[in-house]
Amino acid sequence: MSEELAMNNFENDEYNDIAEDSTTEAEEVTEQSGETDLEVTAQPNAVFRRALLGGYKTVDVDNYIEQTKEVLQTTLEENKLLKIKIDALRDGSITMKTALSSSLRFSENISDTARRETASLVENAQHAAKRYEQETANLAGSLSQEIEALRLQRDRISSDLSATMESHIRLLDTIDMNSMSQENRDKANDLLNLG
Repeated sequence: MSEELAMNNFENDEYNDIAEDSTTEAEEVTEQSGETDLEVTAQPNAVFRRALLGGYKTVDVDNYIEQTKEVLQTTLEENKLLKIKIDALRDGSITMKTALSSSLRFSENISDTARRETASLVENAQHAAKRYEQETANLAGSLSQEIEALRLQRDRISSDLSATMESHIRLLDTIDMNSMSQENRDKANDLLNLG
């Protein structure tokens, strides 16, 4: 049993030495080839060396797994950031669509309101024009009637005045001029000259 333990210790020491050498060699192989992490994952045989007993050396596989893990973590983090950006852009797009839709509805409402108000103003103006036209026609008719009434009144007053003057002239003719005073004679002559 002690021999087995000694043998295991020897193998472990040998394993550790080989692991250190292979880690250094794997790093040198990666550095010499100038490959990126993704290129390394695409060509694992360039990184792995054959072990003595067959298969690949554990250290190379462990290094490869670590490199792959780092690349995967970086890719996952980038993926999360891109998803956040996509969600932000999607939210911004939805906000823009909502704002655009709202502004379109608002402009349609304004246009509809303007059309209704315009139609109402035109209709009111047409009603007002018809009302003024009727009032003007009525006013013209009433003015014509008033003018005709004033003409009739003028003619009647003129005929009444003429009749009154004729009666006064006849009266004056019948009155003896000699019996009137000089003042009354002058008034009568003035009246006769007016006629």
